[in-house]
Amino acid sequence: MKNKWIGLAVAVIMCGGHARADYAGIAVHETAGLDRTFWPVQVGVTVPMDASADSLILAQVNQDGSLQEVTFQLIHELDYHGLDERWRQLRDIKSFEIAFVTQLPAHAELDFRLYYNPPEQEMTPAAESPTLTVETGEGFARTVDTGAARFTFHPASGQLLTYELADTGFTPRFYRSERTEPVHGSGDLRTSRNNVRAWNHEDETHGLSHEESIGPITWQTVRSGYMPHSDRQIEVNVTYIAFAGMPFIITSSHIPFQSDQAVSALRKNQLVFSRGHHTHGVYMTRAGTIDAIRAYDPDHPDTHFGDLGVGSLPPDLPLIGMIHENRGYGIGLVTLDRANLRSRRPLSLPDGGAYYHFLDSSLHGIGNPRNFFYLVRYEAYQGEHRLVVPAGSVFSSTTAILAYPVGAPEDGARFDELTQWVHMLRNPPRIYAKGQ
Repeated sequence: MKNKWIGLAVAVIMCGGHARADYAGIAVHETAGLDRTFWPVQVGVTVPMDASADSLILAQVNQDGSLQEVTFQLIHELDYHGLDERWRQLRDIKSFEIAFVTQLPAHAELDFRLYYNPPEQEMTPAAESPTLTVETGEGFARTVDTGAARFTFHPASGQLLTYELADTGFTPRFYRSERTEPVHGSGDLRTSRNNVRAWNHEDETHGLSHEESIGPITWQTVRSGYMPHSDRQIEVNVTYIAFAGMPFIITSSHIPFQSDQAVSALRKNQLVFSRGHHTHGVYMTRAGTIDAIRAYDPDHPDTHFGDLGVGSLPPDLPLIGMIHENRGYGIGLVTLDRANLRSRRPLSLPDGGAYYHFLDSSLHGIGNPRNFFYLVRYEAYQGEHRLVVPAGSVFSSTTAILAYPVGAPEDGARFDELTQWVHMLRNPPRIYAKGQ
């Protein structure tokens, strides 16, 4: 599994510097004033080269100095044997990437130790913590149950197929020609107005590679390949990460252009569902308020709402998503990071055309069951005109796909839990090294 930034609680921790080092110290500091129950932490810990993964023990240091063991998952091990001779001194170390879940009160600072030599001090057993389960199917098909939500993934593409919030009993879907299609799009390219090249892995020109880590704390997958029919000049890398007890998955996408390309549009972060599975589009303004706009009327199902009357929205909104106000569930995209990097040559890549967009589609005619409701972010777009994306340009983003409950329309606090999740995701705890 490649090391991917996930925007939750991530750091690289160095081991102690004296002769007999038994552990690497890890501090997790909640700085946003938010109580976090069972918050996930992923961290890279640097240890001596002779440290064995089989001997690793993670412990939390209590206020009285006692130790309590913590359940963790080893994601991968990375050493430095391949480095140039000039960096010989680095060959004495390696890194373990681990994940664990902890209770993190507001403003708390918690201390942990990753032991690679057995501790002399006694420890109390690990407390019970949430776990996730993963069912593996054909191809990329996966069912990931975090306890808070269940996510399934498309066999052919590996993209998000369905979500179901715990205790709701509803699984929103996107049907096309009697097939269930992915509800999350991780990138597509328009080279002309009607020529869409979707990165769905069903074309052999993708050159797809796949890495995966499965455990009780986290499930992580990295899919890498090329945009179809691009002569391997446009790469695509997409990550999905789920954590035990969490109602979200983290997705990051990275699309570098190896040569100049003339495009009509580059789109990312699309959520699409069949009509009726959600009744409103929602988005959070930069001021922190949440607006809900009608997108489907169960009493008048043939009424279409187009762009919901909101037109183009900023591409870096804190949250944009959908809800079903009667069934009490929703799904949204929480912006964690977004960067459209300029070319390595002294050319500019216009970012002014980037925006989010809702559409309640009547593309197939009034009453047609193939109609859909979607939201999508255009990263590069200039209306009816094509633009040249210069070589070296990179479109990169990290987003949380969050499943959440909503209260009844008359409930003035119906978006309070959603707002809390957005704030927690966008204000991750700080992690740093603690000496021995």
